[in-house]
Amino acid sequence: MASRQRASTLPEMVADTPCFDLQPRAFLVAWSGVLTCAFAGWPAPVATLKSRIDAEHADAMDIEAPGSKFPKVTLAALREGRAPLSEMELRALLAAAEECSRSCLASSKAPPMRVSSLAVTLWQCGSHERLLSRHDMALRDAKPGDDTSGPDASQQAYVSEVLAETTDPVAYLPMAQRPGDIRRYREVRSWPGSSLVAFVGGLGLDDALVTFRERVEAAVGPDVYEWMSPAALHCTIRALSPAAPPKEAVIQDERPQAPPAAESAPM
Repeated sequence: MASRQRASTLPEMVADTPCFDLQPRAFLVAWSGVLTCAFAGWPAPVATLKSRIDAEHADAMDIEAPGSKFPKVTLAALREGRAPLSEMELRALLAAAEECSRSCLASSKAPPMRVSSLAVTLWQCGSHERLLSRHDMALRDAKPGDDTSGPDASQQAYVSEVLAETTDPVAYLPMAQRPGDIRRYREVRSWPGSSLVAFVGGLGLDDALVTFRERVEAAVGPDVYEWMSPAALHCTIRALSPAAPPKEAVIQDERPQAPPAAESAPM
């Protein structure tokens, strides 16, 4: 009987992935009013890595969630208990996002961010502000023959489609008003999640993020959003654990059990 070929481990796959660039594309007001920074699309090295992970380990993970179909960084969410955005607030935020995208993220002002390592995280909350474990893994230098190109046409089209949803504030308002505030990102889970991520702090986006926050707070006030810790800002390559919590394991106590006490006769 032919032996089954051993699947590559995640560290092996990451070590075989060349360094890559992420090109900032636009600030985005996502569903539930969440503020993000979207990139132009996954470059070839990441697209290849994601395909390898799915091909070799799909049976161990849930299907990929929409949130990692394109590269983005979650920056802020509405404060706990805060009412959904009004149409006026959404319009002001969309204007701020468009203005800062032009002034801060144009290619001449925001060169590509060079990513030279990825991390496997074991996290207690989705914001990555509470981690149980972080294992950083270096990417390798490019070799002759590597495809290190940027996002292909389909990747760029996917991001453009996401951004296009926000062009009509009236039509987009129901999505921006969907339930979900900062608790969605900071709530401590009873079971840990695991992800493959690229942390983006110090990669050249910091000044643009400061400017965007200032513009947002000038547009809607300083008490509307909770902002993620700069050290936790990350771009999720792929979730590594199932989306649903594991079923509770029933542990049988194998010690001899004392017989139940005899019931007293009724008086």
